[in-house]
Amino acid sequence: MLKKRNTKLAHRDPPRLTASEIIVFLICVIGICVCLFLFYRDLNASLSRFGEMPIATISFKYKAAQRRIENRVVWDRLKQHSPVYEGDLIRTADLLNATVHFLDTPAEIALDENSIIQIYAGRIDFSEGSLTVSSANSNSGIIITSGGKTLSIAADSMVHLKTNPSGTVNLQVFEGSALIESEDGTIEATAGNSVNLDAAGEPVPQSMTAPLTPYPQIKYLTSENAGVRFSWNAVNYGEGEFTRLEIAHDKNFTRAASVYDVEDSEITVPLAQGTWWWRVYPASASQTDDAGAAASNPSSLKLSVIASYPPSPIAPVQDAAFSYRTKLPEVRLTWSETAEASGYVVEVSQDASFASTRIQTQTGGTSFLCVNLTDGTWYWRVRPVFVGNYAGSVDGSQAAAFSIARKTDLQPPALSYPADGAFFNVGAARQNSYFAWKRDPEAASYTINISHNRDLSSPVITRTVRDNFFTYGASETLLSDGGYYWGVTLTDSEGTAALSEVFGFTTHKEEIFQRAVFPPEGYAIAENSLLETRFTWRTNVPAWMRFQVSPSRDFSTLLINELTSSESAMGKKLPAGTYYWRIAADSSSARSNTRTASADMLAGFVTEPIMFKVLEQFGKPQPLSPLENTRVFPVAEVEYRWTQLADAEHYLLRVYSEKNALLFERDTRNTSVTVNMSGYESGNYYWTVQAMADAAPSQSKRTGQLLLTAFHVEPPKRVRLSSPEKSAEIKFTTPDERGTVRWESDEQLDSSRFVLSTNPNPLAGTPLMNVTNPPREIQLIPLDIGTYYWTVTAQSHNFDASAEAPSSFTVVPFAPFPPPGGLKPQGVVFGAEDIMNMQNMVFSWNPVEGANAYIFVLEQRRANGTREIVRTRPRRQTTYTAELDILDVGALVWRVEAVRINAAERIERRGIAAQGTFAINIQLPQEVKLYDTRTLYGN
Repeated sequence: MLKKRNTKLAHRDPPRLTASEIIVFLICVIGICVCLFLFYRDLNASLSRFGEMPIATISFKYKAAQRRIENRVVWDRLKQHSPVYEGDLIRTADLLNATVHFLDTPAEIALDENSIIQIYAGRIDFSEGSLTVSSANSNSGIIITSGGKTLSIAADSMVHLKTNPSGTVNLQVFEGSALIESEDGTIEATAGNSVNLDAAGEPVPQSMTAPLTPYPQIKYLTSENAGVRFSWNAVNYGEGEFTRLEIAHDKNFTRAASVYDVEDSEITVPLAQGTWWWRVYPASASQTDDAGAAASNPSSLKLSVIASYPPSPIAPVQDAAFSYRTKLPEVRLTWSETAEASGYVVEVSQDASFASTRIQTQTGGTSFLCVNLTDGTWYWRVRPVFVGNYAGSVDGSQAAAFSIARKTDLQPPALSYPADGAFFNVGAARQNSYFAWKRDPEAASYTINISHNRDLSSPVITRTVRDNFFTYGASETLLSDGGYYWGVTLTDSEGTAALSEVFGFTTHKEEIFQRAVFPPEGYAIAENSLLETRFTWRTNVPAWMRFQVSPSRDFSTLLINELTSSESAMGKKLPAGTYYWRIAADSSSARSNTRTASADMLAGFVTEPIMFKVLEQFGKPQPLSPLENTRVFPVAEVEYRWTQLADAEHYLLRVYSEKNALLFERDTRNTSVTVNMSGYESGNYYWTVQAMADAAPSQSKRTGQLLLTAFHVEPPKRVRLSSPEKSAEIKFTTPDERGTVRWESDEQLDSSRFVLSTNPNPLAGTPLMNVTNPPREIQLIPLDIGTYYWTVTAQSHNFDASAEAPSSFTVVPFAPFPPPGGLKPQGVVFGAEDIMNMQNMVFSWNPVEGANAYIFVLEQRRANGTREIVRTRPRRQTTYTAELDILDVGALVWRVEAVRINAAERIERRGIAAQGTFAINIQLPQEVKLYDTRTLYGN
């Protein structure tokens, strides 16, 4: 039988870790930590040699150099001031400079980046890179071997060595001398010389520049931009060569800061603080910087310019006075620190010129305690001391003075805390409290008395202490709420006593506090925001407070002095300026219900003056574009610009229509905004700008006066075609006469174009004239008779300002020439005899003034009409000769018309034809009768 299974989900508690699982987890975490620690130690391990003494130590500024112990293959990373042993190999990587300091001599070796040396006692094997060897203040020199060459550096010398990829070695001697030994002999190089040696140790003859100052790796001390003196020796210079000095921010000179071509052997260059690289090499006028440097392969020398200012005396203050009665005072001198100084020389003298000194000692700190100074005026000063590779100079401090005087009477101690009129916390949750007074070296002991009475009678507490303070323990309950007075009696070793003045204080069951909250020191409040600014403070002093504002820090003049029962004040109005505010307890309005604090006590509860500024409202920016009542074209982009106001952080621009409708608004930190006005219609508009500054931790929000500028939006007006009027007729008096057209525009045009054509649409086809940016009056080309169309296209502010429609004019014909006179033949009848005496017939006429050609026409008149016999093209002759065979019997008519033609023989002006007539009267023979061909002759 099947049973129904219970499918209800059972609730299960989340799994819990067992104790064994937790132990295993902790063991794994501890194992991981141990492995990481061992890995770190192994990664940073520095090998040591047991049983051997180191011969040098190594130091570096960035990263870490690497060392390989002789006969080992593992390179380990050195720590700062790690020991170096006999035969150790040292190498440096990129951007790493290391210095090897020998233990038995002051000599040291400064390795540049990517250099390798092997160190032995008294000898260095130099493999590659560059280094500087200094044996200054050493009684013995250093021997360096490199590629079969031995270099012996004398004591008190400084040399710079650099290996080149070609196997040559460059040696530069800054101080002292060096001896170069090879198979071919010995070469001595003295200070100021530079030598290039080939792989065999032979000097390579070439022009070189040996740098002298500043020394490699030197630190130049200055308080301002240094004028660093660079000097060198020119070695084997050829004719026309000079010295090129390059100064750069990096060793590879990819960022050269300055390049100088110098004929002399030195130059002073002002350099800012920082690290610089420099090199000098011979160059000529035909060489570029890179070519000259590549040819000489000069060494790159490092120079650090460091800002180091003279120390300034701090204490005792100038003309401070110290007094004593039986025991000479101890005076501690303190001064400001000078960068890079390893120590200071302190001088104390009673002579202002320091011709003789009472104290002259060196200290490593910035203070020194003077003891056993007697009565009189004392002068003191300090001079910084620099140890290492430094140049330049830093002055010592100005001399300061103090005086020591003996007093006959024992001076009473000066009370410090609690101050007169202070509140003193005696609550249960307090810490230890202290009564303190100024220490007096004459004091053997001090006795403090605390009483309810000003004369310190019936004291509540009396204690005798040796220190200049008394501790009122946190668990003590001798002082309850109320007013107290305290004083201290000083007793010296002779039993003489002196009582201090008496201070009063008021105890309170909690810590008395009174502090200003807002605005803080230096806060700036906008003039128009001052009424809304709330001055707030916190206090539990049992008295009413006075809110005070003054234009001076000493509150000698009070602008506001209001009694307030709250912890805030607002609604104040002040003109722009600098003010101070504070909270002072009002001595006439104490609120304590128990023993009341005295008026002079309450007078001490005044907060420190807090300076605040009231800033006047920003003025109006001046509009730059568009200006007042100017015209704006509704182009796609219009730039609104205004002047910058000092301290303004952003500006609110608004553009309104003539009906005060807001069209555009933008808050910007710039002084210009471009607005799309392509949809703006013609009309009047105005724009406003208001300067603002946001609220910040140091100032309130600040606004300015509103700039309002009106302008007019209107698109450009179109060009007007003014002359000649449309469809005008133009008559020229001569064929060479050239007409003119005139057009007008009220706008400033970006471009324009004049087009003249015979096409009613002058912009279509090929025009007769096409002039870009034409003058307002255009002279036309000579035109034939006919109708012409012209227009002017133009662009203004990205708008089409072309003429509305083309204009036209018609050139009408000239007045015709008069008919020629003197026609021959005219009205003549030629008979048979006349014709027989002619070979041809000549027609002639008189010339017409202004005409240069004539058209001749000959016609035959008949009953059925007129037949044209001859029509010529324009001819320049005033005669025409006709063959007789073209003439027929009857009446004939001939005409001649005077015309003017141009060079293309086109007619420019026509004339009125003159007509002549003549006739030929010849009797023609009768019709010939023919005989029948069958009739023979003679029949």
